[in-house]
Amino acid sequence: GAISGFAGFIEEDTPESESSNRYAKRILGAAEQGRSLVRKILSFASQSASAPVMFPIRDLLRETLELVRAVLADTAELSVDIEDARGYVRGDRSFLAQVIINLCVNARDAQAGGVGAIRVAARDAIEGSANLALLTATSGEGNARRAIELVRGQGERVIGLLGATTPEHRYVLLSVEDNGTGMSQETLSRIFDPFFTTKSARQGTGLGLATAQAAILGHGGAILVDTERGRGTRFEVYLPVMDSDPLADSDGEPNAEGRLDGAGMRVLLVDDSEEFAEMVEGRLKREGFDVRTYHSAIEALQVFQQSVGDWSLLITDQMMPGLKGIDLIQSVKAIRPGLPCILLTGYAATLTIQEATARGADQFLYKPFPSADLVGALRAVLGNPTASTPDA
Repeated sequence: GAISGFAGFIEEDTPESESSNRYAKRILGAAEQGRSLVRKILSFASQSASAPVMFPIRDLLRETLELVRAVLADTAELSVDIEDARGYVRGDRSFLAQVIINLCVNARDAQAGGVGAIRVAARDAIEGSANLALLTATSGEGNARRAIELVRGQGERVIGLLGATTPEHRYVLLSVEDNGTGMSQETLSRIFDPFFTTKSARQGTGLGLATAQAAILGHGGAILVDTERGRGTRFEVYLPVMDSDPLADSDGEPNAEGRLDGAGMRVLLVDDSEEFAEMVEGRLKREGFDVRTYHSAIEALQVFQQSVGDWSLLITDQMMPGLKGIDLIQSVKAIRPGLPCILLTGYAATLTIQEATARGADQFLYKPFPSADLVGALRAVLGNPTASTPDA
């Protein structure tokens, strides 16, 4: 966080023609890659659901498949064709990303030794296609296939259906296909059962496909599994999509605001990391805010108690000795309930967004975060501020 923040200052303060500007951009790019990887690992490790958001399905696929490549490494040949995937999905990004990873890891584990081939593709589901027709054939209220339904094909080919699609929705089709051992009808009938696995204890827990089932059905989607012994398996995931983000402007781009104007606003900033606090203070001052920084939550609370009406905003780290950030927020809001508060944390497991919100945090940011996220949080709690004075 501090590295990208200070690099951002260099980028802003130097002409694009200078080498230092180019180096700053390189640092920012590398920091963002690291931040993205850490965020993905943390989100995949967490089983808690987050508030649903609208996002482009292709962006999620691109980001997640970067991590899949690292996970598979030299154990499988991965080919990807996702550029024709269009539309926006409303849901939990991390839950759906976990589905993609689970399906790819499952495909890798289906190889009978050696390096197998895995193909991941995504495109619009074609209305009237045979597989989509299978999923819509018995769809309707009360008949969404909560348990897998089997359809026999020629020879040893078996198709499993789970969930259902409806004609009034448009769907994106995500497929993950391997050239592994395939499955028997008996195995296919149980693959979504929790704790069922054909792998050794060291390879899996039997929860990967059960998690995928919960995520896909929870997003209004459906699954088709086409498998044949000795020829491999193809998982098809159908997710409902919208043509555009309803929160975007008329040009299809997310609504954007101009630069913040924090003139006349005083911020109480609390973080026991001097380096990180200096970076956040620098960003706030660039946005026009008057900042007072403390490295102890207990000291910051004492200062606040003596100057309650002087502050426009509290920004605090969560994990600090003596008094945690969320406890500081609760103490401050007990005195001045309307003061906007932003909580920062680098430890996702210690406090969820829902818990932080319930205890008084107006915005919640996971460290490390880019400057744009901090500015977005400021805008969310303050609106689009112009020069003003703190309330008394």
